Amino acid sequence: MAKHKICPNCGTKNPVDEMLCITCFANISDVIPEEEPEGEKDASKKADVQENKQKTTNTDFLGSETNFSDDVEKTIIITGELVLKNAQFSIMVRPGDIVGRHFNGSQYLQSYKTVSRRHARFTKEMGKWYVEDLESTNGTYLNGERLVPGRKYEISNGSMISLSTEVKFTVEIKR
Repeated sequence: MAKHKICPNCGTKNPVDEMLCITCFANISDVIPEEEPEGEKDASKKADVQENKQKTTNTDFLGSETNFSDDVEKTIIITGELVLKNAQFSIMVRPGDIVGRHFNGSQYLQSYKTVSRRHARFTKEMGKWYVEDLESTNGTYLNGERLVPGRKYEISNGSMISLSTEVKFTVEIKR
């Protein structure tokens, strides 16, 4: 029987030696590999191949769009999005996205020098959203409290997130 790690964020089957999900880049280092019965494996593989051969567009971690042609197999599962909203603009965030001047939201955040290039990461685990400061120079704030870098903090609909003290957002979770 084949073993694999199932990503808790997006449901992708990953090789057992992967530390990050091959689809959404979530941390799966602590996910316990599961066995798949042989009969289910063959049926599942056929269904996955059919689903994966559809033409899809994905946005990579640098914010660039990538088109996958019919001959490339790629599983993309959208499990809900989070929107960071402020008066001037909104940034759509998917599980595993990094927000900063050189990542997601760069088109809006480039002019804010207090926002780091890699400022904060947003993840979704077991249906809950989290924000993590990536050792940004000017900090990430959740409801006015500065986050400890490298630690995940649960966020919910209506939470206030600030990248430095200059750029403030209201969180909107789309289901």
